[in-house]
Parts: sequence; structure tokens; C-alpha cells
Amino acid sequence: MKIIDAKFRSNIVFSYGSQGLKLLLGFAWATLLIKQAGIHLYGAITLLTALAATTSALLTFRTNEAVVQFHRLAEHQSDRGMARLALLMGLALDAIGAWVILLSAYLLAPLIAKLLLKDAALAPSVELYAWVMVATFIRGTGIGLLAARDRFKVINVFIVVEQLGKLLILVGMLYIGVDLSLENIVGVILLVTGLTTTCLLALVVRELVATSGATLPLGELRRYFRFSASTFVSSTLKAATQNVDSLIVGGVAGPVSAGFYGLFKQFLSPLLILVGPFTEQIHPRFVSAVADKRFGDILQTITGVGIKLWKWS
Repeated sequence: MKIIDAKFRSNIVFSYGSQGLKLLLGFAWATLLIKQAGIHLYGAITLLTALAATTSALLTFRTNEAVVQFHRLAEHQSDRGMARLALLMGLALDAIGAWVILLSAYLLAPLIAKLLLKDAALAPSVELYAWVMVATFIRGTGIGLLAARDRFKVINVFIVVEQLGKLLILVGMLYIGVDLSLENIVGVILLVTGLTTTCLLALVVRELVATSGATLPLGELRRYFRFSASTFVSSTLKAATQNVDSLIVGGVAGPVSAGFYGLFKQFLSPLLILVGPFTEQIHPRFVSAVADKRFGDILQTITGVGIKLWKWS
């Protein structure tokens, strides 16, 4: 069985289309927000988003990758206990990270509002955004479960619906004459993000119910923790550069400059979707190939992709 087959190609095409649609909806959201509320408010949202991404990268154990690794292997071995263990450990690590994020955000909200947003009165909005960070952080296990089962189309549908939901609610608020503020825009983001995360957690709970009674292979915990620790270290190193540029711009020059900088970065986003979907979707298939000792297929895939990239470059 080939690693890159018709289903893989179909998922990749769907992912590229979904990512493109997400970018278009994001442009529409940014344009409407700037036009109706000003670049200052958009800059504040940009800074909070960058802060959330950096904080999550610092604290995450990338449970989505761990779930893909161990749940995929469990399905390959028909080991319901390991599949259940992967999900339970993912939820536990997500919960720990979420509590650290929430506690830190509430303690540091006045400082963040003063130094980053340049307005101490915005501390309540920072505290509210902490819940957005939590809702985003705890979805890793659900994303990993879908990825382990090659259900990338479902993941992309969630992503597009989330972006569309933010845009439609914003349009509705403007239609009924709601005055836009940082707090109610954060409320919109929290509502949509929370609904998406709830759906993903429901999928995980359904899987846990289906595997209830399975014996947990506690001997695998050491291997799980070792894998999680390695991804934690790599995520921490990545966080040293990810989104820090936006935070520096905002901290030095304020939300308005951060808004313009964030708008500029929107135009660079299309370059990032070329690689992301491929690497995310090839990982579960490599896990299965390694379990089957199909090292020749892995080498052939890497070589084939490398040759194509060389021809296109």
C-alpha cells in the first residue's frame, strides 16, 4: 500500500482549498473590523493573538502529535487500551497546560494591558481572552484523534466554519448597531472558539465511552512521557521565534503599529499553507508505515517528494 495514495491526495487538495477559504474569510474579517472599529482595535486583537500563540507554544506538549503517534499505533495493533490511554493522557496534559495559562493570564492581565495594549483599563479584556487561549489549548487531543484517523477534511471544515462564524457574528453585530469594543470582539472569538472546542471534546468523550472497560497499558506511560517531553522541548525552542516579532512591535510602538504589521503578515500567510497540510497529513501514515516496517516505502516517499520539490524550485 502506497503512503501517498488517492485518499491522501484528496485530503491534501481539500486542505489547500480550505486553507485558502480560511485566508479569504480572515481578510474579510480584518478589513471589516478595521473599517468599522479602527486599526487600534485590530492591533489589540493581533497582539492578544500573538501572545496566545507564543504562550501556547511555550506550554504545549503538542498532544495532537502524541495522540496521532499512539492512537494510530494502537489502532494498527487493535489495542483499545492503548488508544484509550493516548486520549486520557492527552486530555490530562491539555488540562494542566490550560490551568497554567488561565492562572498566569489572570495574574498578569493588568501588566499585559499596560505594557502591551498601552491601556490599563483593558485588563478585563485580557482576562476574557485567557478563556479563548484555554479553549484553543484544550482542543489538541480532539484534533489528534481526527488526524490519527485521516479525517483531515473534518478538521478543515471546523477551521473554516470557525472563521466564517466570526465573520457572520461581526456582520450581525454591525447590522443591529452594536458598538464594537475589544471586550465584545473577544467575546465573539470566545463564543466561536468555544463551540468548536466543545464539538472536538465531544468526539473524544464518545471515543472514551466506546473504549470503556479496556485495560490501560500503564507500561506505555514512560514511552508517552518521553515522546511528550521531546515535543515540549522542540515547541519551547520554536516559541522563542514564533510571533515574537508582533509582540516586539506592539510593545515598542503600540497597538496601531502592531495592527499594520499584522495586516502585512496576512499577505504572507498564503506562503505558509504550501507546506503545513502535507506535513500534518503525512505523519499518521509514516507512523503506520513504521509499525509495518515498510521502511522502503518511507524512503521512496521522501525521495519522490524531494525530487518534485527540486524540480519545482
